Amino acid sequence: MKSQQQTQTMKSQQQTQTMKSQQQTQTMKSQQQTQTMKSQQQQTQTMKSQQQTQTMKSQQQTQTMKSQQQQTQTMKSQQQTQTMKSQQQTQTMKSQQQTQTMKSQQQTQTMKSQQQTQTMKSQQQTQTMKSQQQQTQTMK
Repeated sequence: MKSQQQTQTMKSQQQTQTMKSQQQTQTMKSQQQTQTMKSQQQQTQTMKSQQQTQTMKSQQQTQTMKSQQQQTQTMKSQQQTQTMKSQQQTQTMKSQQQTQTMKSQQQTQTMKSQQQTQTMKSQQQTQTMKSQQQQTQTMK
């Protein structure tokens, strides 16, 4: 894809998530997440009482882009701000690889009553893109 917008990426990226009372449940077996991207991306998510449920079997997530962000782990000059009330994070994983590389990234997460449930077994997603990406999600 060219000129596509996606989740989690980049050089000089801003992620803003506003939520309260969020539940994140991730249960994965033998999952690989690789995200590599180039170019600026802005993600703005403002949600109230949203439910995200993903249930997948036999899928692999591979995202190849230039100037990529992956959410935790290897970063240079990154700011992470998380403001949450009554949040539960449950992560249960077997043989999972997360690779995250970023430069000058800002992550701001503020949440109200959101549920994210991800249940995956051996998942593959392949995405290759170039050019700017903007995602704006506003939901009630």
